Amino acid sequence: MKDIHLFGAIDIGSNAVKLKIVQWKAEVITTQEEISQGLELGDEVFALGVLSKETIDELVEILQYFAGLLKEYQVEQSMSVATAALRNAANRGLVLETIRRKTGLHVQIIEDSVEKFLTYKSMRDRFEDFDKFREEGSVFVELTSSGCDVTFYRNNKMIRNDEIGIGSLNLKEALSHFSRDTSQELEALESYIHTKVDYMSNVLKKRQIKNYMAMGAQLNPLKDVFFEGSDHISARDYRALYDQLLVETTFFTEKCLEAGLDWQEVLVTFVFFKVFLDILRVEEISIPHLSLRDGVIAQMIDESLSKADMYRVFNEDPFSTSYHTAKRFGVHTAHARRVESSSLRIYDALKKEFSLTSEDYRVLRHTALLHEIGKSLDLRNYYYASASMIRGMRIFSLSTSQVERIASLCDMLGMMASGNVEVFTRPQEDLRLGAILSLADALDASKDQLIRLQEAKIKGDSLHLYVHTKHMTPFIQETLLAANKLFENVYGLSLEVEMIA
Repeated sequence: MKDIHLFGAIDIGSNAVKLKIVQWKAEVITTQEEISQGLELGDEVFALGVLSKETIDELVEILQYFAGLLKEYQVEQSMSVATAALRNAANRGLVLETIRRKTGLHVQIIEDSVEKFLTYKSMRDRFEDFDKFREEGSVFVELTSSGCDVTFYRNNKMIRNDEIGIGSLNLKEALSHFSRDTSQELEALESYIHTKVDYMSNVLKKRQIKNYMAMGAQLNPLKDVFFEGSDHISARDYRALYDQLLVETTFFTEKCLEAGLDWQEVLVTFVFFKVFLDILRVEEISIPHLSLRDGVIAQMIDESLSKADMYRVFNEDPFSTSYHTAKRFGVHTAHARRVESSSLRIYDALKKEFSLTSEDYRVLRHTALLHEIGKSLDLRNYYYASASMIRGMRIFSLSTSQVERIASLCDMLGMMASGNVEVFTRPQEDLRLGAILSLADALDASKDQLIRLQEAKIKGDSLHLYVHTKHMTPFIQETLLAANKLFENVYGLSLEVEMIA
């Protein structure tokens, strides 16, 4: 029997509702159906705060058609997601329930950091020579209706991912305001954008950037109307169009209207990416064809097909960004890496017996990397400072609840270090991760990486740790003794540490 699978993804965005159905065969993905139906959900939510009954009915009609196609193609696995428009709609609960009742589709509203992770994961299937661009100094800038995302890659790793609270809807409102007050509204808008992105501007100017990748809903129509559909636009041609606009905008407006476009949204998109062109000082703008629905399909393939270990480098991106975040805060990164590796070996030994999950794995790794960032603020109570800092972060690929788990684990590590028995009132799933981290931290308490955990195994009522070391100092013995007591109270297992050559 041929190894063929059909996957479907629905993306309910701010400007359109999109469906994609693909066939996966021998690691080759072939599109079977791809449809986009325009529906301005974002503008309505931005103006009213809710979706009207008429708009909900229109959305349901589109989704009924999409659901029918999923059945017609006999898609074996599908996923429906919604982004900023539904995230911000006050009546989103009603919308989701209406969709479920009338179409049978269960729509997940995903947070921005998860949306970005999935979008960039589509790079493997949608971007030729993606590894070359990840290896070189490349910046991806994405403009959505509600925000801007800036991502930097080097050495095939994601170095940082930052969100800026300025989206196309805000920019359209700003443009309207400037148009009423001045005849130089484009210069005013450009200055406004510069003030919003000034921090990232300073960061990026210190980097060696070779490639500038621009992403946004209006970029494809923009390039089709003004740049002959090219995916690579020279900086000279881009600036030439901007210089024309400074003289007069009528031709731009007319061309957009002829193409059935929202000329204001296209215009603010154009000015926005011109600002980053000036910051990055590169020779061209490239427009990669990445999409959320392709990322959703990639995630389904990754999770359901054991053979499809094609996305490993993208699955490592979130941990790479956390590592570099820790590095920027001056964390002892060799210690953080050692705590991470020891934690994962202990996790592997315990996961089957104690039903530890893939989410536990992700939360554990991020906490191992970030648990000491608070030392940059408070050397005495740094675990609690770390927790406070993490609660204010957006961590790439993680939901708000997962970020809160990481912060809570830092709180718990502080309680464990001080012997506060109230820690045992915390949720059991978090206690288990806290005990693993405490033990991993104890193995490198001297922060000199002289002890390396080779393997961990459960034998009877004990967890055996096989470590490489020449000498176990009294300080390490003392910290392991404290970690042993905690571990036994959480897992019911005693510790046996065995030194191996």
